[in-house]
Amino acid sequence: MINTFHLNDFYKLNYTNDSNGCYISLSYNNNIIAAIYYYFDKEEYILNIIDLKVDESHRRSSIATFLILLSLQIVAVDNNSKNIDVTLDDMSEQARTNNSIYVNSGFHYETRNPSKSPEMKSGLIHIYRTIKNKLIKKNNWFIKIFKINPINLFNIKLSGGVNKKVKI
Repeated sequence: MINTFHLNDFYKLNYTNDSNGCYISLSYNNNIIAAIYYYFDKEEYILNIIDLKVDESHRRSSIATFLILLSLQIVAVDNNSKNIDVTLDDMSEQARTNNSIYVNSGFHYETRNPSKSPEMKSGLIHIYRTIKNKLIKKNNWFIKIFKINPINLFNIKLSGGVNKKVKI
C-alpha cells in the first residue's frame, strides 16, 4: 500500500513499506525529484540505507538530508527506539571526500584506507545530532516550506492514510 502525504500544493511524499524494505519518494509538481530505499533489521536494530537518489537539478538543497532524517524518524518511532545503528555503502561521486553527504551527516567509513570498501556506519542519535546542528546554521528549503524545525523532528509521526494531508 502506498501512503501519500501532501506537504503543500507542490510537494508530495509517497511512502511504501513491506517486508523487503521501505521506499520514500519526494515529488515536486508530480515529478519524482528524490527517493530513498532502506531496510530495517528488527532483530539486529540496524537500518541499512540501500539507495538514495536526488535529481541532478535539485542537488545541494538538503533534500537527501531531509530523506535521511525522515527515514530515521520513521524507524525510531515505529520501533520505539533511538538506539539504532545505521549502515550504507557510499557509492556516490563524492565518496571519501569532505563534500560527501554521508560524512557531513555523521557517518564514518569502516576502514580508513581509501582504496578499501565503501561501507559506512553510524548511530541514529549521532546522525541526528550532526545533521541538526548543521541544519540550524543553514536556511533549508524544508524548514521554510514545511515549517519543520530540525530540533523537533523526532516529535513528528508520519503514518497511515492514502492521500492524507499532513500539517507539519
